[in-house]
This record gives sequence, structure tokens and C-alpha cells, in this order.
Amino acid sequence: MNYSIKALFLFLFIFQTIEAQNKTESISKKIYTTHFLSEQAPPVIDGKLDDAGWNIVEWGDDFVEWRPDENTPPTEQTKFKIVYDKKNLYIAIRAYDKNPDSIVNRLSRRDGFVGDRATIIFDSYHDKRT
Repeated sequence: MNYSIKALFLFLFIFQTIEAQNKTESISKKIYTTHFLSEQAPPVIDGKLDDAGWNIVEWGDDFVEWRPDENTPPTEQTKFKIVYDKKNLYIAIRAYDKNPDSIVNRLSRRDGFVGDRATIIFDSYHDKRT
């Protein structure tokens, strides 16, 4: 192997290593603060987000992609709000799409995830497993 090919391989290896470090180092932990609905009436579950109860918290946003390109800005942004009362947890999700006419409703088998989705996961034991 001549020296120019070895140098090229070395350059590519160093470049990939630096890129991998940049991706893992720039992931920051996000913190979202929710509030208890003490005096506000709980939101009506009607798909509209104009109830006074939603106004006590800010929109959470500024997500990064996991798939297909990890730690990159998404092509479409998603926002959420979380409030709660003594009995219920209320979650509002606003998912933006530049072409809403192209959104397809799909029905699939259990655990068959096709298309876009929003997932809410509870770590009720705070063990980062369940």
C-alpha cells in the first residue's frame, strides 16, 4: 500500500472518530417543569388546546432526532405540555407538518409501528428500565 492511501485511511479514521465524539458530546439533558392544576379547571379532552389550564406551563420543544440521523435537528418540530391534578395527568402534543395533506392514518397490528408516532413512557419505579 502506498503512503497516500495509508494517509487517506488515517484521515478518514480520525475524521470519523471526531464526528462520533461531537455527536455524543452535544447531547444535553432536557428538563421540563410541569405544574399542578390547583385553581384552574382541568382541560377538556377535545383536541383543542385553548383551555386556561394549559396556560400555566410553557411548551416543551427543541427536540433532536434519534432516527434516522441521531442528534440532528428534526425536519418537523414537535411541542408538548404536561399538567396534572389530584387524579389525572394531562399531556398535550402539537406535532407540526409542512404538508398535513400527506399525513396517512394507518391501522396496524399490535406493536406494528408504521409511520410517525409520539410515544409517552413512564418510568414509575425510576429504575430507567420499566
